[in-house]
Amino acid sequence: MTASLAPQAHAAPTPSYTLDNDPIRLGNRQLEAGEWDAAAAQFKAAVEAAYRLDEAHFGLGLTALRQGRYEDAEEHFQDALKARGGAWAEPRAELGLLLLRRGETTQAADAFDEAAAADPKCWAARYGQALLLLQAGDWEKGRDLLETAKDRKGVLKGEDRYHHAKALMFLANGAIAQAEIEALRAQTLDPVDPRYTALVARVYQEQGHDELAVNAWEQMLAMPGVTPRADTLLELGRLYAKVGRPNDARQKFEEAGAADSTSRRRCASWPSCTGARRSPSSRRAPGCAMRRWRRRTSRRIWAWLRR
Repeated sequence: MTASLAPQAHAAPTPSYTLDNDPIRLGNRQLEAGEWDAAAAQFKAAVEAAYRLDEAHFGLGLTALRQGRYEDAEEHFQDALKARGGAWAEPRAELGLLLLRRGETTQAADAFDEAAAADPKCWAARYGQALLLLQAGDWEKGRDLLETAKDRKGVLKGEDRYHHAKALMFLANGAIAQAEIEALRAQTLDPVDPRYTALVARVYQEQGHDELAVNAWEQMLAMPGVTPRADTLLELGRLYAKVGRPNDARQKFEEAGAADSTSRRRCASWPSCTGARRSPSSRRAPGCAMRRWRRRTSRRIWAWLRR
Protein backbone atom coordinates (compact mmCIF):
# COMPACT_ATOMS: atom_id res chain seq x y z
CA MET A 1 0.00 0.00 0.00
CA THR A 2 1.35 3.39 -0.95
CA ALA A 3 1.84 5.70 2.00
CA SER A 4 -0.02 8.97 1.86
CA LEU A 5 2.19 11.94 1.09
CA ALA A 6 -0.32 14.45 2.49
CA PRO A 7 1.15 16.65 5.22
CA GLN A 8 0.21 15.52 8.69
CA ALA A 9 -0.95 17.99 11.34
CA HIS A 10 1.04 17.87 14.53
CA ALA A 11 0.20 19.41 17.87
CA ALA A 12 2.52 22.19 18.94
CA PRO A 13 5.14 20.93 21.38
CA THR A 14 4.56 21.77 25.01
CA PRO A 15 6.93 24.57 26.00
CA SER A 16 9.74 23.63 28.33
CA TYR A 17 10.29 26.05 31.17
CA THR A 18 12.53 26.18 34.20
CA LEU A 19 11.72 27.56 37.63
CA ASP A 20 13.32 30.83 36.54
CA ASN A 21 11.17 31.45 33.47
CA ASP A 22 7.94 29.51 34.02
CA PRO A 23 5.28 32.18 33.25
CA ILE A 24 2.67 30.64 35.57
CA ARG A 25 5.08 30.56 38.49
CA LEU A 26 6.32 34.09 37.78
CA GLY A 27 2.79 35.39 37.28
CA ASN A 28 1.64 33.95 40.59
CA ARG A 29 4.60 35.52 42.39
CA GLN A 30 3.79 38.89 40.86
CA LEU A 31 0.15 38.47 41.84
CA GLU A 32 1.23 37.96 45.43
CA ALA A 33 3.30 41.14 45.21
CA GLY A 34 0.38 43.13 43.80
CA GLU A 35 2.17 43.72 40.49
CA TRP A 36 -0.94 43.31 38.37
CA ASP A 37 0.38 44.44 34.99
CA ALA A 38 3.52 42.33 35.25
CA ALA A 39 1.47 39.32 36.34
CA ALA A 40 -0.93 39.78 33.43
CA ALA A 41 1.99 39.86 30.99
CA GLN A 42 3.24 36.51 32.28
CA PHE A 43 -0.18 34.87 32.09
CA LYS A 44 -0.71 36.25 28.57
CA ALA A 45 2.61 34.72 27.55
CA ALA A 46 1.42 31.38 28.91
CA VAL A 47 -1.83 31.64 26.93
CA GLU A 48 0.06 32.46 23.74
CA ALA A 49 2.23 29.40 24.31
CA ALA A 50 -0.84 27.26 25.10
CA TYR A 51 0.84 26.44 28.40
CA ARG A 52 -1.31 25.37 31.37
CA LEU A 53 -4.22 27.29 29.92
CA ASP A 54 -6.52 26.72 32.88
CA GLU A 55 -4.11 28.35 35.32
CA ALA A 56 -3.13 31.05 32.84
CA HIS A 57 -6.73 32.17 32.30
CA PHE A 58 -7.45 32.00 36.01
CA GLY A 59 -4.44 34.24 36.65
CA LEU A 60 -5.65 36.69 34.02
CA GLY A 61 -9.05 36.65 35.69
CA LEU A 62 -7.52 37.52 39.04
CA THR A 63 -5.46 40.38 37.61
CA ALA A 64 -8.50 41.80 35.81
CA LEU A 65 -10.56 41.48 38.99
CA ARG A 66 -8.02 43.38 41.06
CA GLN A 67 -7.83 46.11 38.43
CA GLY A 68 -11.59 46.59 38.37
CA ARG A 69 -12.05 45.10 34.89
CA TYR A 70 -14.96 42.89 35.81
CA GLU A 71 -16.13 41.94 32.31
CA ASP A 72 -12.61 40.80 31.40
CA ALA A 73 -12.38 38.88 34.67
CA GLU A 74 -15.64 37.06 33.94
CA GLU A 75 -14.43 36.05 30.48
CA HIS A 76 -11.13 34.69 31.80
CA PHE A 77 -12.77 32.74 34.63
CA GLN A 78 -15.09 31.13 32.10
CA ASP A 79 -12.11 30.29 29.88
CA ALA A 80 -10.33 28.78 32.87
CA LEU A 81 -13.25 26.45 33.53
CA LYS A 82 -13.41 25.43 29.87
CA ALA A 83 -9.67 24.74 29.78
CA ARG A 84 -9.85 22.65 32.96
CA GLY A 85 -12.79 20.69 31.60
CA GLY A 86 -14.16 19.75 34.99
CA ALA A 87 -15.25 21.03 38.37
CA TRP A 88 -13.01 23.78 39.71
CA ALA A 89 -14.16 25.63 42.78
CA GLU A 90 -12.20 28.88 42.64
CA PRO A 91 -13.18 30.27 39.22
CA ARG A 92 -16.75 29.04 39.70
CA ALA A 93 -17.00 30.95 42.98
CA GLU A 94 -15.41 34.05 41.42
CA LEU A 95 -18.03 33.95 38.68
CA GLY A 96 -20.66 33.77 41.41
CA LEU A 97 -19.25 36.88 43.08
CA LEU A 98 -19.37 38.73 39.77
CA LEU A 99 -22.99 37.67 39.37
CA LEU A 100 -23.68 38.99 42.86
CA ARG A 101 -22.27 42.38 41.89
CA ARG A 102 -24.84 42.51 39.10
CA GLY A 103 -27.70 41.58 41.40
CA GLU A 104 -28.22 38.09 39.98
CA THR A 105 -28.75 36.49 43.37
CA THR A 106 -30.18 33.13 42.39
CA GLN A 107 -27.47 32.41 39.85
CA ALA A 108 -24.80 33.57 42.30
CA ALA A 109 -26.13 31.27 45.02
CA ASP A 110 -26.05 28.34 42.59
CA ALA A 111 -22.45 29.15 41.69
CA PHE A 112 -21.42 29.26 45.35
CA ASP A 113 -23.14 25.94 46.03
CA GLU A 114 -21.41 24.31 43.06
CA ALA A 115 -18.03 25.65 44.13
CA ALA A 116 -18.54 24.54 47.73
CA ALA A 117 -19.53 21.07 46.52
CA ALA A 118 -16.29 20.84 44.52
CA ASP A 119 -14.20 22.16 47.42
CA PRO A 120 -15.87 22.71 50.82
CA LYS A 121 -12.89 24.83 51.93
CA CYS A 122 -13.10 27.28 49.00
CA TRP A 123 -13.04 30.70 50.68
CA ALA A 124 -14.48 32.59 47.70
CA ALA A 125 -17.54 30.33 47.87
CA ARG A 126 -17.86 30.72 51.63
CA TYR A 127 -17.51 34.49 51.32
CA GLY A 128 -20.30 34.61 48.77
CA GLN A 129 -22.53 32.41 50.90
CA ALA A 130 -21.78 34.59 53.94
CA LEU A 131 -22.80 37.73 52.04
CA LEU A 132 -26.11 36.16 51.12
CA LEU A 133 -26.69 35.07 54.71
CA LEU A 134 -25.98 38.59 55.98
CA GLN A 135 -28.33 40.04 53.39
CA ALA A 136 -31.00 37.65 54.65
CA GLY A 137 -30.36 38.71 58.25
CA ASP A 138 -28.93 35.34 59.31
CA TRP A 139 -26.09 36.88 61.31
CA GLU A 140 -24.98 33.79 63.25
CA LYS A 141 -24.56 31.52 60.24
CA GLY A 142 -22.92 34.33 58.30
CA ARG A 143 -20.52 35.01 61.14
CA ASP A 144 -19.63 31.32 61.45
CA LEU A 145 -18.71 31.16 57.77
CA LEU A 146 -16.65 34.33 58.04
CA GLU A 147 -14.64 33.16 61.01
CA THR A 148 -13.23 30.26 59.00
CA ALA A 149 -11.14 32.89 57.17
CA LYS A 150 -9.93 34.97 60.12
CA ASP A 151 -6.31 33.86 59.69
CA ARG A 152 -6.06 34.63 55.98
CA LYS A 153 -3.43 37.20 55.04
CA GLY A 154 -3.12 39.16 51.83
CA VAL A 155 -5.44 40.01 48.98
CA LEU A 156 -4.85 36.75 47.12
CA LYS A 157 -5.88 34.82 50.20
CA GLY A 158 -9.06 36.88 50.47
CA GLU A 159 -8.19 38.89 53.57
CA ASP A 160 -9.92 41.96 52.11
CA ARG A 161 -13.12 39.98 51.65
CA TYR A 162 -13.06 38.83 55.25
CA HIS A 163 -12.83 42.43 56.48
CA HIS A 164 -15.50 43.58 54.03
CA ALA A 165 -18.04 41.04 55.24
CA LYS A 166 -17.13 41.70 58.88
CA ALA A 167 -17.73 45.41 58.32
CA LEU A 168 -21.17 44.67 56.88
CA MET A 169 -22.00 42.49 59.86
CA PHE A 170 -20.89 45.11 62.39
CA LEU A 171 -22.70 47.89 60.55
CA ALA A 172 -25.90 45.88 60.36
CA ASN A 173 -25.79 45.37 64.12
CA GLY A 174 -25.07 49.02 64.93
CA ALA A 175 -21.43 48.47 65.94
CA ILE A 176 -20.28 51.47 63.93
CA ALA A 177 -16.77 51.84 65.40
CA GLN A 178 -15.90 48.22 64.63
CA ALA A 179 -17.47 48.57 61.18
CA GLU A 180 -15.18 51.52 60.45
CA ILE A 181 -12.07 49.52 61.37
CA GLU A 182 -13.05 46.57 59.18
CA ALA A 183 -14.18 48.70 56.23
CA LEU A 184 -10.93 50.68 56.22
CA ARG A 185 -8.92 47.46 56.37
CA ALA A 186 -10.74 46.11 53.32
CA GLN A 187 -10.29 49.38 51.44
CA THR A 188 -6.58 49.52 52.28
CA LEU A 189 -6.04 45.98 51.02
CA ASP A 190 -7.90 46.59 47.74
CA PRO A 191 -8.40 50.31 47.07
CA VAL A 192 -9.84 49.77 43.56
CA ASP A 193 -12.90 47.78 44.64
CA PRO A 194 -15.75 50.33 44.64
CA ARG A 195 -17.79 48.29 47.15
CA TYR A 196 -15.15 48.81 49.82
CA THR A 197 -14.93 52.57 49.31
CA ALA A 198 -18.73 52.82 49.22
CA LEU A 199 -18.90 50.95 52.52
CA VAL A 200 -16.38 53.34 54.07
CA ALA A 201 -18.60 56.21 52.92
CA ARG A 202 -21.62 54.53 54.47
CA VAL A 203 -19.85 54.09 57.80
CA TYR A 204 -18.81 57.74 57.84
CA GLN A 205 -22.43 58.74 57.18
CA GLU A 206 -23.67 56.66 60.09
CA GLN A 207 -21.06 58.35 62.28
CA GLY A 208 -22.17 61.79 61.13
CA HIS A 209 -18.84 62.54 59.42
CA ASP A 210 -20.47 64.03 56.35
CA GLU A 211 -17.38 65.62 54.79
CA LEU A 212 -15.46 62.35 55.05
CA ALA A 213 -18.42 60.52 53.55
CA VAL A 214 -18.54 62.96 50.63
CA ASN A 215 -14.83 62.42 50.00
CA ALA A 216 -15.27 58.65 49.99
CA TRP A 217 -18.27 58.75 47.64
CA GLU A 218 -16.39 61.07 45.27
CA GLN A 219 -13.40 58.74 45.38
CA MET A 220 -15.62 55.81 44.44
CA LEU A 221 -17.30 57.67 41.57
CA ALA A 222 -13.88 58.61 40.17
CA MET A 223 -12.86 54.96 39.83
CA PRO A 224 -12.55 53.68 36.25
CA GLY A 225 -15.59 51.82 35.01
CA VAL A 226 -17.91 52.83 37.87
CA THR A 227 -21.46 53.64 36.75
CA PRO A 228 -23.32 55.02 39.76
CA ARG A 229 -26.81 53.79 40.49
CA ALA A 230 -29.63 56.26 41.08
CA ASP A 231 -29.74 55.67 44.84
CA THR A 232 -26.00 56.35 45.08
CA LEU A 233 -26.42 59.68 43.29
CA LEU A 234 -29.40 60.51 45.48
CA GLU A 235 -27.43 59.72 48.60
CA LEU A 236 -24.52 61.90 47.53
CA GLY A 237 -26.92 64.70 46.66
CA ARG A 238 -28.33 64.60 50.19
CA LEU A 239 -24.83 64.77 51.60
CA TYR A 240 -23.94 67.72 49.39
CA ALA A 241 -27.02 69.51 50.70
CA LYS A 242 -26.03 68.80 54.29
CA VAL A 243 -22.48 70.11 53.88
CA GLY A 244 -23.59 73.32 52.18
CA ARG A 245 -23.02 72.48 48.52
CA PRO A 246 -26.51 73.12 47.08
CA ASN A 247 -25.41 73.36 43.44
CA ASP A 248 -23.67 70.00 43.61
CA ALA A 249 -26.70 68.58 45.43
CA ARG A 250 -29.05 69.80 42.71
CA GLN A 251 -26.83 68.28 40.03
CA LYS A 252 -26.79 64.88 41.72
CA PHE A 253 -30.56 64.95 42.23
CA GLU A 254 -30.99 65.68 38.52
CA GLU A 255 -28.61 62.86 37.60
CA ALA A 256 -30.48 60.50 39.91
CA GLY A 257 -33.80 61.51 38.36
CA ALA A 258 -32.40 60.92 34.88
CA ALA A 259 -31.19 57.48 35.91
CA ASP A 260 -34.42 56.50 37.68
CA SER A 261 -37.71 58.39 37.61
CA THR A 262 -38.59 57.22 41.13
CA SER A 263 -35.58 59.15 42.44
CA ARG A 264 -37.14 62.37 41.19
CA ARG A 265 -40.16 61.80 43.40
CA ARG A 266 -37.95 60.93 46.36
CA CYS A 267 -36.16 64.26 45.96
CA ALA A 268 -39.37 66.28 45.85
CA SER A 269 -39.30 66.84 49.59
CA TRP A 270 -36.16 68.84 50.40
CA PRO A 271 -36.13 68.07 54.15
CA SER A 272 -36.16 64.33 53.45
CA CYS A 273 -33.12 64.78 51.27
CA THR A 274 -31.22 66.66 53.91
CA GLY A 275 -32.28 64.87 57.07
CA ALA A 276 -29.54 63.04 58.95
CA ARG A 277 -29.72 59.37 59.83
CA ARG A 278 -28.97 58.39 63.37
CA SER A 279 -27.51 55.18 64.64
CA PRO A 280 -29.60 53.12 67.09
CA SER A 281 -27.50 54.36 70.02
CA SER A 282 -28.97 57.86 69.59
CA ARG A 283 -32.62 56.78 69.68
CA ARG A 284 -35.03 55.89 72.42
CA ALA A 285 -36.16 52.33 73.17
CA PRO A 286 -32.85 50.71 72.18
CA GLY A 287 -34.25 47.18 71.95
CA CYS A 288 -36.95 48.07 69.45
CA ALA A 289 -34.64 50.49 67.69
CA MET A 290 -32.00 47.81 67.21
CA ARG A 291 -34.54 45.46 65.67
CA ARG A 292 -35.67 48.18 63.29
CA TRP A 293 -32.03 49.00 62.53
CA ARG A 294 -31.26 45.37 61.69
CA ARG A 295 -34.30 45.00 59.43
CA ARG A 296 -33.52 48.20 57.61
CA THR A 297 -29.83 47.37 57.27
CA SER A 298 -30.55 43.86 56.00
CA ARG A 299 -32.44 45.47 53.13
CA ARG A 300 -29.63 47.91 52.48
CA ILE A 301 -26.88 45.30 52.44
CA TRP A 302 -28.20 44.10 49.11
CA ALA A 303 -27.70 47.56 47.60
CA TRP A 304 -24.23 47.87 49.15
CA LEU A 305 -23.12 44.57 47.59
CA ARG A 306 -23.94 45.90 44.12
CA ARG A 307 -22.05 49.19 44.24
